[in-house]
Amino acid sequence: NDHSNNAFIRSGGDFPNGSTAYFDITKSGAPGIGRNSFRGPHYFGTDLSLAKNTKLPNAVHLGEAANLEIRANFFNIFNKLNLAPFGFNSNSTYIGNPGNPPSGSLNFGRASAGLAGRVIEFQARLNF
Repeated sequence: NDHSNNAFIRSGGDFPNGSTAYFDITKSGAPGIGRNSFRGPHYFGTDLSLAKNTKLPNAVHLGEAANLEIRANFFNIFNKLNLAPFGFNSNSTYIGNPGNPPSGSLNFGRASAGLAGRVIEFQARLNF
């Protein structure tokens, strides 16, 4: 196989009627594929934070403005599985290089991992 541009230029090559008979050279990009049409899985996340602020009595000797804040933070509260961006052919920049023709990726179209599930964080803060 000839991986150089000569396949398009020479007569009687891979395209016997000439390359312009098969490809419209006045337009750029692949035919039928619009810009940004290669999309990954949607991301959905809902976070929630609950807090309770309690004023401390003066008997604690921390001042009259002393309070204790207790907080719980929930990240991805509905525990929705979000997938990592899926694989594609990252060697596509080598097209036209006869020494290193492009190769397919075994992970094409597959999510390589899932993102974090539900995370719960507890906090306590003493203000005085």
